[in-house]
Amino acid sequence: MKVIQINIFIILIFTISVIHSQDECDGERYQSDIFSNINVTYNIEYGENITEDIIGNEYSQTLYLDVYEPADDNINERPLIIFMFGGSFITGSRSSSIMQELCTRYAKMGYVASAIDYTISPTLIWNGTEANAYKAVMKAIHDLKAAIRFFRMNEQGNDNFGIDTSRVYAGGSSAGAISAVNAAYINSESEIPGPIYDFVIDNGGLEGLSGNPGFNSSFYGVVNLCGAIGHYDWIEPDDIPIVSVHGDEDTVVPYADDLVTLFGINLQVYGSLIIHETMIELGNQSALHTFEGAGHTPYANLGSNMDITVEFTRDFMYDIVCNQSQSGEIVISYNEDWNLVGLPLTVENAHIEVIFPESIENTLFSFGEGYVLQNTMENGLGYWLRFDGEGYSPISGLLINELTVELSEGWNLISGISETISVDSILDLDGIIIDDTIFGFSDGYYISDTINPGSGYWVRASSSGAIDLVLLR
Repeated sequence: MKVIQINIFIILIFTISVIHSQDECDGERYQSDIFSNINVTYNIEYGENITEDIIGNEYSQTLYLDVYEPADDNINERPLIIFMFGGSFITGSRSSSIMQELCTRYAKMGYVASAIDYTISPTLIWNGTEANAYKAVMKAIHDLKAAIRFFRMNEQGNDNFGIDTSRVYAGGSSAGAISAVNAAYINSESEIPGPIYDFVIDNGGLEGLSGNPGFNSSFYGVVNLCGAIGHYDWIEPDDIPIVSVHGDEDTVVPYADDLVTLFGINLQVYGSLIIHETMIELGNQSALHTFEGAGHTPYANLGSNMDITVEFTRDFMYDIVCNQSQSGEIVISYNEDWNLVGLPLTVENAHIEVIFPESIENTLFSFGEGYVLQNTMENGLGYWLRFDGEGYSPISGLLINELTVELSEGWNLISGISETISVDSILDLDGIIIDDTIFGFSDGYYISDTINPGSGYWVRASSSGAIDLVLLR
C-alpha cells in the first residue's frame, strides 16, 4: 500500500473508571482465608549466581523456589507475591517458618505466593565493609529479578501457575525486605552506590546475570517487614506502593535514620519510618504499622503479631491488587484521512468495525514484509487506518500495564499499553532498537520520546527480538 498525503494526528483523551473483577475483588478473596487447602510445589530451579563459603571461596549456586497456590481455584489470572527470607545476608532459608507462614497465609487468600533462594555472603562476618554489604544486597536483588523473569517466562510458555504478570509483588523479612525494597527503588545506574558501581556493571547491571534474560523483571508493590533502604533519595514521585511493618526499638535494622552495625559495618540506612514519610511526602502510596516498644521481627513467633502483620499488609495489598485488575475506557480522537493507531486495551472483540466503527472499510493495514490488510487488531501492533472525517472512538476493556512486543529486523509498526510511557523506559535488553528510530506521525513524521495509548509508531530494529513496554510507578 502506498501511503501519500498523510496529514492527520491523533489526540488521546484518557479517562479511566475503575471496575473491579466481580470474581476476584468481592471483599472476600484477598481479604479472607477462603481456601482451606493449598498446593505447594517445591524445589523449582529458576537460576544461578556466584556465592561464597565462609572463607570466601566462590562457587556457582543453583537457585530454587517454592510455589504456594490455593487448591481447587477457578481463577487463572492471579496475583503473584514473592517473599525473601531474613538472616543478615549470611544465613537463612526459603523454608524458614516465617516464609512458610507468609506464603501459606497469602495462598489461602487467593494469591500465588513464592519463597525464593537468594545468594548469601557469609564472609560479612569477618569482612564487614560497606562495599561488601552493598554487594550482598545487590546479589540478592539480581536473584529476585531472575525469579520474576522466571515466572514471566513460564507464563509465556507452560503457564504452570496461573499468574497475572501485571500484578507481581515482592517482599520479605529483614534482609529479604532490604533486598525487595532496594530492588524497587534503585531503578537507574546513577543510583548504584559508588563502592559497588563497577561490580554491578560487570555483573549484568541492575538486571544481573542470575538467569532468564530477555524477560521483564518489574514488580508493582512491596511488602516490607523490618527492612530499610540505602538512601531515601532513591524514592521518587510515582514510585510503586509499599506497606511496612517494623518495631520502633529495632537494633538490627533501624526503624528510622541510623546505622546498621552488625559485623562492624556501620552502614547508614533508612528504615521503614523514613521510607513511609518520604513516600507520603512525594504523594506515593504507603502504609506503616509500628510495633511500639518491639525489636527486630516482632512477628517471628508466628503468634498474634504475625496475625497483625498479615492483616495489615493484606488490607493494603487488597487495594493495590484490585486497582490493578481494572477495566477502563480510552477515547481515541482521529482526523480525516490516514491515522496511525493501536489497540491499548484487552477487549473481547477486536474487529475493526467494533473498535473503530466509523473507519473506512478495508483500510486497516499492518506491516510485515509489506503492508497487510487486516480486519482485527492485536495489542502491541501498529496500524494505518483511514477515516472520512474527524471523530472519536471510545474503547472499553481491561487495562494493560505491560506488554511484550516482537520485532523483526528492519522497520516495524508497534503500539503501546494503556498509559503513556517514555521511550527511555522501554526494556530492550538485547539492544535491538536503533537509536532515534521511533517515529510517530502528526502532520508528518517526528522522532517520538513517548509511546501513547492508542497511537501507532514506526520503530527500526537491528535484528529480530523482543522488547517490553512496562508501566513503571
